[in-house]
Amino acid sequence: MDGGANPAFRTASTFPGSVSVSGFTVMSAEEDGIRLVARDDMAIDHMTASGVGDGMDEDDTGDDGIDARSTQGNIVVTDSTANDNGDPFGLYTDGFDLKAPNGDVTVRRVTANGNMGIDDSDGVDVWETGGNVTIMDSTANGNSFNGFVLTTQADVSISGTVTDENGNDGIEVYETDGAVSIEGSS
Repeated sequence: MDGGANPAFRTASTFPGSVSVSGFTVMSAEEDGIRLVARDDMAIDHMTASGVGDGMDEDDTGDDGIDARSTQGNIVVTDSTANDNGDPFGLYTDGFDLKAPNGDVTVRRVTANGNMGIDDSDGVDVWETGGNVTIMDSTANGNSFNGFVLTTQADVSISGTVTDENGNDGIEVYETDGAVSIEGSS
């Protein structure tokens, strides 16, 4: 992994198979905290990407704490944190930006608070997802736009989740043809 000209740790990797990342803290002053692209399943566990990015990255996803895409598999994020990413005057920044066009996305016990930007900055943004989306026991508070944005054509299940004081909505669900279930959440 290459830190490039930026003295902070940064990764931009493409993997031909499954990926599992666990147990470290990522910092990047100017771009995504971590950006992963894999063909198969992806597991992100006990990761922290807080205080990263300046919201000025002009790629298709902005500066995100954790930006993950699995082209053919599922994504599971567990016990991870992405707080205070971006800049209030930057373009857009998500705490977690997760994409699985041919799989499911599961988020368990994550925290995504205070992610800032002037355009579309969310705590957890799940989009381009072909399978089910499950959010459990997670928190997304005080983000510029929304706590959770979930875009899938399949089922959405949310339980034990807290979304307070976001700029727009706590939870937004788009383009689903499946069932939407929200239990024990505020």
